[in-house]
Formats: sequence, C-alpha cells, structure tokens
Amino acid sequence: MSSRARAAVAAHVRGADDRRLEHTLASRPALRVLFAALARRFDPAGAAGFAGAVRFELSASDGRERVWAIVIAADRAVARAATREEEAALVVRASAADLVRLAAGVLHPARALLSGRLDVAGDFGVARRLGPMFGFAGVV
Repeated sequence: MSSRARAAVAAHVRGADDRRLEHTLASRPALRVLFAALARRFDPAGAAGFAGAVRFELSASDGRERVWAIVIAADRAVARAATREEEAALVVRASAADLVRLAAGVLHPARALLSGRLDVAGDFGVARRLGPMFGFAGVV
C-alpha cells in the first residue's frame, strides 16, 4: 500500500467512531482481508522458531464477538475464523474497532495495553514477537 493510501486509511480511521468502523473496516469481509494481509506479511525470522496459534477475540459494540486465529507453522502463517475453544499460545482481546485502529497505526499497542483497550493472555514471549513476525518494527 502506498504512503498516500495508508494516510487516507489512517485519516478515515482517526475520524470514525466504533460503530462506523465496525460497519466498514471491521465487518466480517473486511476482517477476512485484514487477517489475510497479516498472514501474508509473516516473517519467519521474526517468529524465532515459534509455531502455534495466536487467537484474536474481537468484541463489537452490539455485544457480538468475532474470533480469528493466525496459525503459524515453520515458514508460513494462515489466517482463519476460529472459536474461543481452540488452543492458542497467545490470546489478544480488543474491540474490533480498536484492532482496526491498531492496524492503521492510529492507536499504539502500548497505549492500548495500558489503558485497558487491549488485553493479552498467554505466552508474553510470543506477544513481544508479534511486531517482528508481522513486519511492524517496534510494535508491542
């Protein structure tokens, strides 16, 4: 994505409330695209030998929840819809809108963690490697 396109997405995200983001960039099809893009960005060197799943539990303002997983094996990652019952080395919990804000670079992961907008449970070593695994230098 060009820097101009990234800036346009960030501007849209920055100015949108949760409901608008849930309807557009956090809809089921948009989340499929977002997680597929994350899986394509996977860098095995950043994983440092990790193999397993990272589960994302995303809440919506109407109480619905969407669960996704990125499953990592050796040199590739695959994104797919998941359930809460599936085993994962790391679980990331956030609102769907905040996940979009994180992905757009509008919300910093450390600020989201400290303010309670983002929660992680499980292997914190994996949490620290999320940025390098998916090409976001200095993230988490």
